[in-house]
Amino acid sequence: MVAAEVTALGPSCRQAAWQARTSATAHAVSALRRLATAYIPAPGDPWGRGEIGSFDSVEDRNRAAWPYAETLIHQGPHLVAGIRATATIEDHLDPAIGSDLRRLHVTEVALDRLREVRDGWRTATAALIGEATRERAEDLRNQEAWECAVRIPDGPLPALAAHVAPRIGLLVPDREQQVKAALARKGQFHGATAAVPAPAAPAPGAPRRTR
Repeated sequence: MVAAEVTALGPSCRQAAWQARTSATAHAVSALRRLATAYIPAPGDPWGRGEIGSFDSVEDRNRAAWPYAETLIHQGPHLVAGIRATATIEDHLDPAIGSDLRRLHVTEVALDRLREVRDGWRTATAALIGEATRERAEDLRNQEAWECAVRIPDGPLPALAAHVAPRIGLLVPDREQQVKAALARKGQFHGATAAVPAPAAPAPGAPRRTR
């Protein structure tokens, strides 16, 4: 369903949707990165409590992170599908981009796990009674979600989404065409290199200039 949406819209709509998803994901990733370094005082330690950027407990930090985890659940899979659909052979051969593409599956696994946490929580809370019980269930959900979401800011998703952004909405050549284009460019490069004449050797016995 996610992959189908990548090509179901018109080019301009796909570009707009991609920019919106990329922006929302970048905001969520930035927020999670800040939360990962937030100060949480030890139990009984009054120092830092109430300060901006600090939390009284791990539960409070995880609760603040949940909305950003939900953003990743909604937007992340669409970005992963778009990246995989538009990545070229040259991307895979590029040392930096290729490395990010190989690491993308780690982000994909984390996103899948986040979705499982959310779906499991929805199923469980449907049968729960009592506000205290629901709050405890939310704390467990937030804890599991945090353990998954905190891996994503260090992953390649934002960089890859920005890399392929100009291609969203355009026709992507099939693999055979990509191979032919890559080989043609490689041949042009080698041809241009071979066309550069080697420097002429000095004539025998010719005096050498010295400074």
